[in-house]
Amino acid sequence: MRDAQRNARDTEILITLVRSAAEMRDSFEDLKRQIAAHHNQMVLEVDQSTDKTIARLAGPRVVPAPVNRQIKSTAFDHDKEETVKKANVFKRALKGLSSQKPNDLARIEDMFVLPFLFLS
Repeated sequence: MRDAQRNARDTEILITLVRSAAEMRDSFEDLKRQIAAHHNQMVLEVDQSTDKTIARLAGPRVVPAPVNRQIKSTAFDHDKEETVKKANVFKRALKGLSSQKPNDLARIEDMFVLPFLFLS
């Protein structure tokens, strides 16, 4: 009789343990699902807020301006302008020399000759 009571009690304890383990397993699975859902929701919110922040800070992308393909011609024009300016300066200088007195011409000649004297 005692053995039957012990067996019944042991069986009852075993059934209780099995039921508790099944409940624990189910609640653990529920927690895993809730955590995964919460994680996915947080990742989605962070992605959306990041996209909004980037859009707000950067704004719409600006279309780049067309590239000027006449770079060589502008450099050529610049060189041409320089030569024209130099020619104009020399023309004005020669006109000024022709209208000046012979003393002024002698002084200008001396200015050209003096650097050569120091060099030799």
